[in-house]
Amino acid sequence: TERKANKLTHQVGQFYWPKVGQNRWPLTLSDNPKLGRDFSFVKAHARRSNCGHHAVYYQIMSKRDVLILRVLHQKMDPARHLPS
Repeated sequence: TERKANKLTHQVGQFYWPKVGQNRWPLTLSDNPKLGRDFSFVKAHARRSNCGHHAVYYQIMSKRDVLILRVLHQKMDPARHLPS
C-alpha cells in the first residue's frame, strides 16, 4: 500500500542519509532525474537508481520533480512490488 511505501521510504532515508548527507542524495535525484536507468520494461516510464543495497524506483514528473514509486531491496522483484 502507499502507507507501507511511505514508511519504507522514510526508513531507508533515515538509514542512508547520515551516510550520504541529508540533503545530497535527494537533490541529486531531482537535479538529475535521468541519472537512473530506464526501467520502463517493468513499469511504464519508471526509472531505477541504486542506493546501497536498495533500489529507488521513480518516475520523472517534470524537469525537476520525481515521483518515488517504491524503495525495494535489490533482491526483491520489481515486477511484483511496483504499483500497476
